[in-house]
This record gives sequence, C-alpha cells and structure tokens, in this order.
Amino acid sequence: MASGKVSGLGTFVYADVTIAGRRVIESTHATEGECFFGVFQHFYIGMFGELDLVIEPYSATCNGVAEITASQLVNIAVGPTRRCSTRSH
Repeated sequence: MASGKVSGLGTFVYADVTIAGRRVIESTHATEGECFFGVFQHFYIGMFGELDLVIEPYSATCNGVAEITASQLVNIAVGPTRRCSTRSH
C-alpha cells in the first residue's frame, strides 16, 4: 500500500519500484507515460517465421547513417483471466 510522500498531496501510484505492491519492470518497449498492469502468466505471444531485417545504406549516406528496419510476424492471445467486481452499498 502506498503512503503519502509529500504533505498536502495524494499518494504516488509508482513508488519504490512497485505499483499497488507489485514489482514494476521498466522497458524501452513502452512509450513514455504508458503502463501495463495485469497477470502476464496468461499472456501468450506466438512468433512466426524469421526476423526480417532491411538495411538501406543509401538514403542518408551523406551523414554516414544506414537505415535499418526490422519486422516480425506475431500473434497475441490472452488466456483465462480472473475477474473482479465491485459493489456500492
């Protein structure tokens, strides 16, 4: 459970490398401000074929830069999940 860190303000959602008491893993695969929270043991990713790399060395050759594009075919599925419901009295 998060506790207040600054007087007069609410609690921080992300504190001490946890959210709601769960460990957080940071990654460059998510954009800034993006967050995923869930039971990832029920998350499946199927990868098909080879990783396709296209190297294009000519478009920015004046700058000494080569453009590299990577593509991968994937399928994503979510297995059985637990549901929560809340009731107001």
